[in-house]
Amino acid sequence: MIAASDRAPGPGELMRAAAVVAEAYRTSLGEAQGTTDPRRARVEAIRLVRERGLPVRAVDDAGSPGWGQRADDLSAFAAAGGSVDVVLRGGLDAADDPGYAALVRAGAAARLTAQPGVRLVLAGEEAAWVGIGSADEWRVIRVVTPVVLTALAALHEHLRMTGVVTSDPVLVALAFGVGDERAAAATGVSYRTYTRRVRTLMDQAGVGTRFELACWAREQGRL
Repeated sequence: MIAASDRAPGPGELMRAAAVVAEAYRTSLGEAQGTTDPRRARVEAIRLVRERGLPVRAVDDAGSPGWGQRADDLSAFAAAGGSVDVVLRGGLDAADDPGYAALVRAGAAARLTAQPGVRLVLAGEEAAWVGIGSADEWRVIRVVTPVVLTALAALHEHLRMTGVVTSDPVLVALAFGVGDERAAAATGVSYRTYTRRVRTLMDQAGVGTRFELACWAREQGRL
């Protein structure tokens, strides 16, 4: 298995990573013994990373149950000097999420993604907590098996490398391939206002197409 820090995993590796996680849960964790309440898992994770000063990597969903509290925990840890790297799923809808904004202000490494994935928290190389079940009723499994931790780290790395750092809704829409009409509706502005914002950014960048604007934003570190 290739470590997550060596390079971005390919699609085949991500499928194998997902299979490893699923198999580990099915064969060795078991629903009755291996799952816990999300609140209890949160307390356990906070205690471990604070006591041992471990870096935190997380993947979460904007607007999911309990996200606000988890965002507060991660922001507080980052503000206190802890290493926090979060990928927030939700795409364009997550661009103005208060929890995402709080993470950025606290100094956490935070990115947005529209790709699917599991909800997870990695505490260094020692343990991970993975959410399973539906959004309305979900449980958490604690993972300590090295090969599964490596698979989860690879998944986090892939989402991090393909995510975007900006919270500008226009740039997020460009990055995720969202059309102008849908982007305008999602950001709560008229189509005319949205396209005027796109044109303003293109003029600032000195480019003539949306593709060139996206390339410019990437070069400027805004995507």
